[in-house]
Formats: sequence, structure tokens, C-alpha cells
Amino acid sequence: MLFTTLQCEEGCKDGDICECASGNECYLGCEDGGCDQYCHNMQRCGGVCEDGCSFRCHSMNECSAACGDRCDMQCSSVNSCAARCDESCRYRCSDADRCGVEVGPGSEVRCDNVSSCEVECNGPCRVTCIGTGRCDVRCAGGEQRVSCVEGFACGTC
Repeated sequence: MLFTTLQCEEGCKDGDICECASGNECYLGCEDGGCDQYCHNMQRCGGVCEDGCSFRCHSMNECSAACGDRCDMQCSSVNSCAARCDESCRYRCSDADRCGVEVGPGSEVRCDNVSSCEVECNGPCRVTCIGTGRCDVRCAGGEQRVSCVEGFACGTC
């Protein structure tokens, strides 16, 4: 499969790799699903995508992403990282001050070496916190939060 790297102002389509780097702010969009969005070495960046996308950011102040089902989101070396995704997503946040995410059923969240990790699960999900100052997990719909070996779950560990 041939991938094309685009700058943020051009927009992305299914299969594109879109990148923003070394600026003040940038916001990526994806017309379809399946985009690979990447932000680094800037002040603020955000991405919006449908199903099956990946979003990565590192070395910046503020990072945010919103995605549909089966997305893979990763933030590292940021002050603040916020995200929202639907079913079966993976969210990883490391070496950050604040991480916050709202995920759908079947999702996995991992926070490594962060001051604060806040997670809202809209269905069964797993949350792993390693080297985290505060790991706050809220389960929607009255589901009980369960303590696991290295974190929490909404549903079963």
C-alpha cells in the first residue's frame, strides 16, 4: 500500500499519513477512517478521525484527539493529553503531567509515568497505571470499578 505524507492544512483521506511538526498549533482532520495522524515538537495539536485511525503526539504542551471505533492513540512527553474514542480503542499516555480520556466498550488505557490519569469508561474497559500519581477511573451506567493488579477495570480484569 502506498502512503502519502501530508501537512495538516491539506486534510487527510483513508490511508494517508498526516504530520504536523515544529509550529505553534495544528489541527488534523480525516475525511474517512484509516488515517495515520502524527504531531510533534509544537505547542498544540489535535486530530479528528473516523474508525480505524491512529493518532500520535509527542514533545508538546497540549495534545487532543477524537476518534471512532478501533483507534490507536498515543501521547508521550506532553503537558496535557486529552482524547475521546468509541469502541475497542487503545489509548497510551506516558511521561506527561495530565492525561484524560473517554473510551467506549472493549477499550484499553495505559498511563505510564504521569502525574494524573483520568479515565471515563462507557462500557467494559481496562486501565493500567504504572508510576502514576493519581489514577482516577469512572465507569458509566452505574457499573462498579474493579481493582486489578496494575490499575482498574469497568467490568472484569
